[in-house]
Amino acid sequence: MAYTPIGCGSPTLNGPLMPTLGSASCYTLFTSNGPMTNSGVSTVTGDVGTNVGLTTGFNPLLVNGTIHSIPNGSNVTAASDLLNASNLMNIMPHDIELLYPAQFGNDLVLTPHTYILNAANLLTGNIYLNAQGNANAVFFIKIYGALSTSVSSNVVLMNGTQTDKVYWLVSGAVGFDNNSIFNGNLISVNGAVSTLSTRVQLNGRLLTTNGVFNTTTITAISPSPFFALPLNWLYFNVQAIHNQVALTWGTFYEVNNKYFLIEKSMDGLSFEVLTK
Repeated sequence: MAYTPIGCGSPTLNGPLMPTLGSASCYTLFTSNGPMTNSGVSTVTGDVGTNVGLTTGFNPLLVNGTIHSIPNGSNVTAASDLLNASNLMNIMPHDIELLYPAQFGNDLVLTPHTYILNAANLLTGNIYLNAQGNANAVFFIKIYGALSTSVSSNVVLMNGTQTDKVYWLVSGAVGFDNNSIFNGNLISVNGAVSTLSTRVQLNGRLLTTNGVFNTTTITAISPSPFFALPLNWLYFNVQAIHNQVALTWGTFYEVNNKYFLIEKSMDGLSFEVLTK
């Protein structure tokens, strides 16, 4: 494969505006309606849960985040934010229509754009997402139909593509076969996650607005830097008052959070504790 480098006559492609997931971004695996079950030894970085049903089979020692075993306030908010995000993503205009869904994969190379495929798809082999050296480039791929992968099929990021800037919207069920590697944030609209099979690696998130969710011995890693926090922030404000600094904050859904530690620094490197 070959392409014209940025600065040598080709335009800098930024892609579309990046969608916002709201509180749903705290989850690596989530369904708004249906049970979430795991079998085998699965490792997850980020939260796992459902808004309707139970979450079972995940080993707390292998989940670097919160397992929401039963629905709670966090799940309700995530379901609402996920629905809003999927509705907005659905009406986003596309730049390019991929006309041969049967050829999806097979070393296809995509640059930063909004793509649409008007059929169910089976990812076979590799698909390359090429940011052309632009780390801020956004990819958005809309598939009006189900999405599945063949054994050992991969979404490959190249030339600066960032996982948290890759988005997929799938109108249907999702299933990844053994040994597949999938990169990006995938939102399924009213589709079950029929199975994430053995040794599937998900770098990103997989969220569905409606459907059962099954995993089997997978590795899933959220791209968010804040996945391990035991709370969700509502706000954090700083105000100078008479040569002093007033800090105010609010949270919702705190889990195993014992206290807040306030520190200060003169250089951003060395900190000292002010109060607990």
